[in-house]
Amino acid sequence: MFSKYPWTRHGITDNPLGFRFPTANYDDDEIVGFDIRSTLCDGHSDGGNACMACRKLTPKIDNLRRLSMQPPGRLNYRYQMHDQLTQGHRSKNQVIRSLQLTVGQISLLLRIY
Repeated sequence: MFSKYPWTRHGITDNPLGFRFPTANYDDDEIVGFDIRSTLCDGHSDGGNACMACRKLTPKIDNLRRLSMQPPGRLNYRYQMHDQLTQGHRSKNQVIRSLQLTVGQISLLLRIY
């Protein structure tokens, strides 16, 4: 769960999400998901269903999920999941290391000549 949700969205102060996670759902001892609640939730059930403010969150959450599934490199870091951010970090480190080796080899060749 923690690697399959774009948690970085919660660090954006100028664009509030409009929801919070009040309850974790467990399968034995493992967290398998969270209930979400609108920040405008009135706390009243509509015939056993979520209130209108909470029901309106479904498209927003589905959109976040869809955005987070896009391939790395095509997606703003704010929408990336932990695994995507980690993979991007590793990839950039490999590029930097390769460039460092190339520069080191060129400077070595220049010293020889």
